[in-house]
Amino acid sequence: MSDILWSPDSSQSCEMQQFMKYVNDEHELNFDTYEQLYTWSINFGSDFWASIWKYTNIIHSDPYDEVVDDIN
Repeated sequence: MSDILWSPDSSQSCEMQQFMKYVNDEHELNFDTYEQLYTWSINFGSDFWASIWKYTNIIHSDPYDEVVDDIN
């Protein structure tokens, strides 16, 4: 098994934590862990990708109608 090379301490504000806070605020959620965010991203793919779109300020010429479809 490999040694962990880096792990953020709890006081560090990394991009993932900032995105998780954005998702919590935007969707009235209360995620504390990456695993919770990951599970939500799989179960609510359209909401996840819409949040990525807004959070990253993707430059575009037209707004999207649908980020992804939810048809499996």
